[in-house]
Amino acid sequence: MHKLTYAHGMATSFLIIGIGGAIGACLRYATSLAFAPLGVDGAAQATLCVNVVGSLLLGLLSAWALERTVSPTIWLFFGVGVLGAFTTFSAFSRETVMMLVDGALLRSLSYIAANLIGSVGAFAVGFLLLRRALS
Repeated sequence: MHKLTYAHGMATSFLIIGIGGAIGACLRYATSLAFAPLGVDGAAQATLCVNVVGSLLLGLLSAWALERTVSPTIWLFFGVGVLGAFTTFSAFSRETVMMLVDGALLRSLSYIAANLIGSVGAFAVGFLLLRRALS
């Protein structure tokens, strides 16, 4: 897979990512709206949906990039922009699988644990700290 480069210059690369990111964020919001009638459970189902769909799409794009040529523009627009804004879990999934492909089982398991425990833990700390400060 190609390294991230500024194939079009840094400003153009950021613009490509930004346009893709705006589309991905809108798709994420639309998914939340689609699941909203389910109430509180709908939010979790929407998150699960974008995480799984985004990971699938980034997996397809990554495999295509390994087997065929994917231009930096396509990668920046879809891989970084659209899917990055749609779900950051897709990037986590890709990085984990790439570690496994490289034969780094222990590193990938550590990465999984650090992301899940670290992210959920950091959310809980921030949530509880601010909740306590506001009460």
